[in-house]
Amino acid sequence: MQPREKFQQSGVQSLSTEELLALILSKGVKGYNFRTLSRMVFASLRHSVSQGLNPYGEPISIKGVGKVKAMQVVAGIELGARLYNLEKDKCTRVFNSEQAWNLLNYIGKFKQERLVALLLNGRYELIKKQTISIGQLGKISIQPREVLVPALQNNSCYVLIAHNHPSGDHIPSKEDIDFTITLKECLDMVGIYLLDHLVISGNGWSRVDI
Repeated sequence: MQPREKFQQSGVQSLSTEELLALILSKGVKGYNFRTLSRMVFASLRHSVSQGLNPYGEPISIKGVGKVKAMQVVAGIELGARLYNLEKDKCTRVFNSEQAWNLLNYIGKFKQERLVALLLNGRYELIKKQTISIGQLGKISIQPREVLVPALQNNSCYVLIAHNHPSGDHIPSKEDIDFTITLKECLDMVGIYLLDHLVISGNGWSRVDI
């Protein structure tokens, strides 16, 4: 059975790796049918990955596989990797402040203050990581609705927020505390629970007690 027929009859999951490559390559070249060519390309890609090499270069060295075909193959691999990472992010669970910090500590290096929200479902799985606001000169101005709206749009059950202090001081300010209290009250009114608010800098991080 040809790969296209197998795809239509049994779905993409039924295809072998060589058959997936055959669909991307679409046809063979002089001296090789599409199945043989697919096996050669797969062997070449597997060698590149095992050696830590750029997979783009290897298929070009196979007779009949030019730059366009090589780019199509590598683009398909890259697309699959990106979709896999998106799915993996969805399954990330955040139960505590330390896990949240592991996802958000990168904001401590920014020179501008920014606020990022982790939107979680009822199983504490990450739905989306969203930058809510980026400030000027080390200060952000934000209203609770800017967190509330994306939380509602993504059907969140829990929200965790974090912002950075470019100064290096990660002690929560009075403004941080007041904003956290107000945001918690707003989220409570629509049945969304604010798990935590982290203040992150290049020197460490702290929690805003709520």
